[in-house]
Amino acid sequence: MVKAKVQPEIDEITRELNTDPVVSLDFDYAAVMLNLALATEDAARADKKSSIIAEIQRLRREKTDQEEEKQRKEEEKQRKEEERKQKIQSTQDLITSAQTVLNNSAATKEEVEKAIKELKALVSAAADSVEKSV
Repeated sequence: MVKAKVQPEIDEITRELNTDPVVSLDFDYAAVMLNLALATEDAARADKKSSIIAEIQRLRREKTDQEEEKQRKEEEKQRKEEERKQKIQSTQDLITSAQTVLNNSAATKEEVEKAIKELKALVSAAADSVEKSV
């Protein structure tokens, strides 16, 4: 009889736990609710049920926040990697262009000066920069 009295509340907590994203509690909520049905009035049991559901919702928000943060970090990592690849390609293109100009005996003085200036900029790049690594 006691279990039948609290079964709807246990079912409600179970549904809340199984809502996506699924979380778990570190205690036996069904046993807590059954014990409250034996020892206390309905109001105390309802309060406990509400506090259990509030804890489940807090855990779910925390889990969602962690998943979103993980996703943001992954996207940032991918963005930085793409920027790095673009810098490498740009640097390689600049070196190729400079080599072409410097190897071209018909290159104008301006073309040669520009190529030298761009190569000097690469040489003076920060030691930990992508440009320096190329």
